[in-house]
Amino acid sequence: MIASLEHEILGVLYTHPLVSVTMTGSDAAGHVPIFARQYATAHLDFGVLVDILNNPGKYDKPIPGVKFVNQHRVKFEEVNTARHAWWEVSDALEVLVANGHVVDLQEGNWQETHTRTIQLTKPGAIIYRKQTYLKEAEEEEIRGLKGRLSRIEYRQKRLGLLYDGAKVLLGAVIGALVTYLVAKAKS
Repeated sequence: MIASLEHEILGVLYTHPLVSVTMTGSDAAGHVPIFARQYATAHLDFGVLVDILNNPGKYDKPIPGVKFVNQHRVKFEEVNTARHAWWEVSDALEVLVANGHVVDLQEGNWQETHTRTIQLTKPGAIIYRKQTYLKEAEEEEIRGLKGRLSRIEYRQKRLGLLYDGAKVLLGAVIGALVTYLVAKAKS
């Protein structure tokens, strides 16, 4: 399957911190159906987001002393960036922010940012469910494969023409040689 970092980021924000309210009420009085996603809960610290992208299994278990993953913070040194480097994730976030699929909340000023929180938006959740970024990545991969295939076909045609030319030339040389030998044998 084709990977899209933008899709992965939306997936992490959609599946890890997002809370959905299904119903309210009690067994005695009955339940009122709600079934609404609370997008205000769909945010993560940038470091935690990068950590989850690189180490998804690490967050399958509860974190000691942390009730909700969106309250968790990590230090730079605690994150293994084997799959996605900090800058790769940051670049993908710029695309998502520009498209309105996430909000990048930074506290502090440009010289000294204290925190960076990434918030999923409703359009971002919809795009994630529609798998738009994955489909775009697949289309790009297909275009690349088609380009490589057309280059291979071009080379094969060129080699075929060279092969055909070599056959004609070899036939002409052999014909000339036979004609020469026949003429020499007659004289």
